[in-house]
Amino acid sequence: MLSLAVLALAGAAFGASNGKPLPPSTDSFDFIALGDNRPVGAGLPPTPIFRSILQDVANLGPAFVLSSGDIVFGNDEPIETYRSECEAIKGLIDGLPCPFYNAPGNHEIAERKEFYAEYTKRFGATFGSFKFGKWKFIEISTEELGASPGISDAELGWLNNELSSPEPKVVFHHHPLFTRKGNDETGAGVKNHDMVAAMYKTGNVKYAFQGHDHVFNHQTHDGIEYYITGGAGAPLDAAPEEGGFFHFLVVHVTGDKVEINPIPAGAIQLTPIPNGLIVGNYSDFDLHFHHLSVPCAGKPSGASAKSVKKKSTKEIPVKLVGGGEANGSYTAILDLTAPPHAPTFIELSP
Repeated sequence: MLSLAVLALAGAAFGASNGKPLPPSTDSFDFIALGDNRPVGAGLPPTPIFRSILQDVANLGPAFVLSSGDIVFGNDEPIETYRSECEAIKGLIDGLPCPFYNAPGNHEIAERKEFYAEYTKRFGATFGSFKFGKWKFIEISTEELGASPGISDAELGWLNNELSSPEPKVVFHHHPLFTRKGNDETGAGVKNHDMVAAMYKTGNVKYAFQGHDHVFNHQTHDGIEYYITGGAGAPLDAAPEEGGFFHFLVVHVTGDKVEINPIPAGAIQLTPIPNGLIVGNYSDFDLHFHHLSVPCAGKPSGASAKSVKKKSTKEIPVKLVGGGEANGSYTAILDLTAPPHAPTFIELSP
């Protein structure tokens, strides 16, 4: 039976906003959560911060990306400008090797019917769900026409059904249920948040990823972990000590266990060397690269890696998982984990 998310929007089926299929399901996987990458004004191109983050996402190679919206400026601009912004951002996310799911923000929809029609034509339905591993992932729209910032009555009925299944759940949407105390913007949060929070509590929701506030913020309510991850390139809303820094979240799932690490934008430095690469990990966490692209002279027979820190050298397990030739050059795809605060030297065997 088709979900209401599909039935509600003629010609707009739910799926990844870049059309990429999910990889085969597994109980151990990584995904990335991010949000709010819009530029500062109408008609401006995607920000350098977001381009950099997408390059990091491509090399990390997660199973999928969850975006909490505001991917274009939109708002009150002419529809022609909106179309060109959508085209530019779609060109970027289409280049990712993994599915990119976007829960639309107020800048994408802006209570404008023509924006809603254009958005759903390009990116698909505004809400829906999918299963991966032991989990259900639910994309929720807080921007349905006439309901923003909140969840419409029709969508609430659909959501209640989605939450009735027994598996643990992750939800993601634009406006947050619980706003940051330092954010006094009118309409910063979901207006029917009490009702929705109660539904999450009884519906086995474990994690919520949200945006709109351009910060990193973490709160716990009723045993549910609520993250605001609004630092993917839009102008920041707070000082660094209040969460105002550009970032994305790497989420590692093993069965029913979840680890969430905020990664500052620019924390990954890749430096080509003859027949290899140096990976600089400037974050505070191990970074697992599932899809690290390494240019080389020809198809390699293998790879080795080592990390060097304070004159101590450590061998790093590395797998050659793929590659290909284009325009006369070869690119190898590697799988390895780079430790924090140290360079990892990768050498490809001829």
